[in-house]
Amino acid sequence: MAAGQIQAGRVAASEAESAKRVAAYNAAVMEQEAKAVRRKAKFEQVRQAKAARAKLSELQLWEAGTGAIGSGLLEEEQRAELELEGLLIGYEGEVEAQRALSQAEIDRATGRLSVQRGKAARKASVIGAGATILTGLGSVGMYGRKTTESPLGKGTTETIGRDKFGNPILRRKR
Repeated sequence: MAAGQIQAGRVAASEAESAKRVAAYNAAVMEQEAKAVRRKAKFEQVRQAKAARAKLSELQLWEAGTGAIGSGLLEEEQRAELELEGLLIGYEGEVEAQRALSQAEIDRATGRLSVQRGKAARKASVIGAGATILTGLGSVGMYGRKTTESPLGKGTTETIGRDKFGNPILRRKR
């Protein structure tokens, strides 16, 4: 039974190490995802900036063709809206990247916690095995011999029977 307890502790510690490795892998995947999200957001910002320049050029051509008066306000408003759109793309990308990095940190913490649980299980199994062994030795020492040394001093005692709970009834020998 004690060997089984120790083996169970070893298995728990081994499983914890495996869980830590899985968590570290998941954390690395999430960090890569954060990098990819940032790259994608940067690409989208560049693409949006090009589209914004084209749209502003079209607006300027339209203004020149129509001879619109006071249309500089329309151009400025359009420029501000397009710039805000580009900033929003970057912000959304950064929020998504931070979410992925947070998940990576959670995965790492889960791995560390798994190792701590494994160590605790291993220690508990050794303590449990020791308690089992000591209980067994105590049983052999108390019930396996007819005479024992008295806790009250020199001399020996002998078991003359058992009470209703199975405890030995001892009598001191002189």
